[in-house]
Amino acid sequence: MLAEVLSGAPGWAEWRRLERLLGALEWLPLPLDVWRRAAEARFTLARRGTQAVLVDLLIALAAVEADAALLTRDRDFERIAEALPLRLELV
Repeated sequence: MLAEVLSGAPGWAEWRRLERLLGALEWLPLPLDVWRRAAEARFTLARRGTQAVLVDLLIALAAVEADAALLTRDRDFERIAEALPLRLELV
């Protein structure tokens, strides 16, 4: 999700650079039942003693729905992959 990346920019110059670069990418649609599925995954993880950020779950669900691997540096997605059939490419 664009908001996840842009909100972490250190300043406006980097914001604009990231927005331009990311604008060239193909964006995956979210599944129609994304909020129910996010709630289910978060519920499952919480029962295992793990928390997940909703934005991360939305990103993961878009990747799962598209049968795409998620390229990330964020190790939190490893925990999410315990509740979803998420393929990760950690960099």
